[in-house]
Amino acid sequence: MTMPHYAAVGSFALTLLKVTRTLPVLAAALLIALGTTQAQVSADKLAKPPAGAQVFTILSTSGTNGKGYIWTAEDGSQMSRDSVLLRGQVWEMDQRAVIGGDGMPSMLEVRGVTPQGDAAETFKVGRATKQAGRVRWMPEERPTLLRPSM
Repeated sequence: MTMPHYAAVGSFALTLLKVTRTLPVLAAALLIALGTTQAQVSADKLAKPPAGAQVFTILSTSGTNGKGYIWTAEDGSQMSRDSVLLRGQVWEMDQRAVIGGDGMPSMLEVRGVTPQGDAAETFKVGRATKQAGRVRWMPEERPTLLRPSM
């Protein structure tokens, strides 16, 4: 038995009414979420290499496309800064890595911009008893992984 056309129209209207009530709530939730996310770091706020940093030139067959720098920061962390302009695409990034007592990275932070957008990522090994031996990637959508044993 088929549904009369006026019943289908009524059902559609009820569904449409539910959707129009839900959309403002979803829009508000999205705006709140966007307001709490971390903004990308602009090139002028990225790490500045010291005078003694090791310098690399990024080359292609067309010429020089950028510079890369690596150095050890005062706190002992390993730092790098890359600035690349290739065919109109811009990469401006810095990285900070902390090596743990076991020789494994205990923290890695990437900041800056790529042609695809924000380059921000953070990797940390848990220090609290509850999280010891676990690693964590931020943004949070990545799963928590077990730390490899060496």
